[in-house]
Amino acid sequence: MQLAKLNDGTESLKTAKSFDQGFSGIVGEEYYGYSTVDGFREVGNSSLDDPKRRLEALSSNIESAASTQGSVGGRLENQLEDLGYL
Repeated sequence: MQLAKLNDGTESLKTAKSFDQGFSGIVGEEYYGYSTVDGFREVGNSSLDDPKRRLEALSSNIESAASTQGSVGGRLENQLEDLGYL
């Protein structure tokens, strides 16, 4: 894989940012499906009807759970502060 180069030899920021993304995969007994820069790749045979869709659903659930994490409640925050954590 080649990276685009500017005239001074440094990597193109646009190209470098295109690689700055999360990748994920799904594994079965005789199967491995994974995301790449070029799309979704599969090795072996999956017992799932649509492994790519299942992986997207799992990834969405993880992102959703991460986005719901917020600050702690007032009482818990006070306790953490008393313990020196905040």
